[in-house]
Amino acid sequence: ALKEKTQDIEAARELPLGGNFCGLAFFGENGQKTGFFLDQKYNRLAISKIAQGKKVLDCFTHTGSFALNAAKGQAQRVTAVDVSELAINQAKENAKLNNLEDKMDFLVADVFDLLPTIKPGDYDFIILDPPAFTKYSKCRRIF
Repeated sequence: ALKEKTQDIEAARELPLGGNFCGLAFFGENGQKTGFFLDQKYNRLAISKIAQGKKVLDCFTHTGSFALNAAKGQAQRVTAVDVSELAINQAKENAKLNNLEDKMDFLVADVFDLLPTIKPGDYDFIILDPPAFTKYSKCRRIF
């Protein structure tokens, strides 16, 4: 039974989810949420239109759904940032799935450390869609 479950996970791992017009691989084997929120459908679509010709920074990219839509929408360049190396690797795989690797850069970094280093003109458009930070008091950060 465990072998069958493992095979099911491997098959599902490659299952593309429709994200407007970007395919997204489902990464369920690590026990984390997919990061794909259906209520963001229209925001991803809007980003694909707004990003055309722009240098885009996608903060808290997770699996890259906003970054992918920006790249697919003909952004000049897209930089996807997340503190999680696993998330960035998943975003890279999704970029490959959509043939967008040549339009995207990926950076493992803490967004709160990165943002103060950005200079005027580095980006035309910044996407900020952070995860929930205050579910647990031990995770709160004072700014």
